[in-house]
Amino acid sequence: ADSMYKWSRNYNLLGLLYEKLNRPKEAEMYYLRALECEENDVYGLMNLAVIYSSKGDFEKAKEFFRKAFSIDSSNADLHYNYGVFLSKYPGNELLAEKSYWKCIQLNPAHRKALNNMGVIMMRKGKYAEAAGYFSNALRIEPSNPELMVNLAVAELELDKRAEAAALLDQALAASPN
Repeated sequence: ADSMYKWSRNYNLLGLLYEKLNRPKEAEMYYLRALECEENDVYGLMNLAVIYSSKGDFEKAKEFFRKAFSIDSSNADLHYNYGVFLSKYPGNELLAEKSYWKCIQLNPAHRKALNNMGVIMMRKGKYAEAAGYFSNALRIEPSNPELMVNLAVAELELDKRAEAAALLDQALAASPN
């Protein structure tokens, strides 16, 4: 059983690699193989849900998310990816926000969830809250230019021009292009 878990993990890693190479068919194949090794593999189920979501197959994605949550509702990555999934479909903004919030409760150092919550707060006009989320994300990944720009925009909205300018200078210095 332990070796099947290792194979499942390896197949998930191969799937992630193929996703990064923008080869979703191969990624899907490896995620399915992961589930052949371990049918209750939360990451395999979640990764398939993400693949189906990117293909626009809402129902299939929802089915895989549902199954993953039935196995482990305390997985921060699962809540994050579910939030990303929900945010793609109009009318689900509040549910997406709740999913990111749950992710952050489970893993306060989840940089992507912190960033996404900051973006949501910006859209709501809650710039101080947005700045808080972006600042927390920057503590985790201090050289991330995207986070610097996001925080700079929030600071600008809070009329903190000097702070915003300094952040934009840092972002330009940190950006490889």
